[in-house]
Amino acid sequence: SLHKTIFLWSSITPFFLRGSFSSSVTTYNSWLVHVGGQDSMRVIGFFPDPHVFAFYLGLITPLSCTLYVHTKHKFWILVTITLIITDLLTFSRGGYIALFSGLLLYIAISWKKMRASTKKIMFITLFSLVFFLLIPHNPITERLLSSCDTSDHSNTHRIFLWQQAFGEIIQRPLLGSGIGAYSAIIDPTANYRTPIYVHNLYLDITVELGLIGLVSFLAL
Repeated sequence: SLHKTIFLWSSITPFFLRGSFSSSVTTYNSWLVHVGGQDSMRVIGFFPDPHVFAFYLGLITPLSCTLYVHTKHKFWILVTITLIITDLLTFSRGGYIALFSGLLLYIAISWKKMRASTKKIMFITLFSLVFFLLIPHNPITERLLSSCDTSDHSNTHRIFLWQQAFGEIIQRPLLGSGIGAYSAIIDPTANYRTPIYVHNLYLDITVELGLIGLVSFLAL
């Protein structure tokens, strides 16, 4: 059952995340997703949350594609397909966008160097993904389309967090609040493990490190 699965994962997590961080992750976890009218467990591996795992998968999937292009070993096709399916099951909408845009960019850059058989495999993979997303009542598609749902609590809460962050950035535009200090500004009673953040990488960096920190990050 879902309850037993969460309990099991909470028992395993401390081995990988250790002490207080593990406690924070299990207390404020985002392991469940409500899609298709029911709660489901997301694929998270041993990462703190499904979003970090999704971005990790998005980073290594093009590497798997490259290994196939250079070795011509079909094993890497199987690995790539497995990584894509796993990424989809994280139900991370940001992860979906990163995965699709990353694969399209990879294909655009590598297209001239690919053999005809590799191009065929890439085309079939992309066509299969698009066909899968067009299947009615598909939980992956429902999750992706929920990004445009103005009544979705996850969306409305993120918009509120972004507005809140913009207000703080206007007050401290150059240097920000300081690393890890934003949570104390939002909630002075919060301890250092309370997970208060903006849910947007660029705003998170800007609100704590200011525009100087954001420019430095973009330059890197």
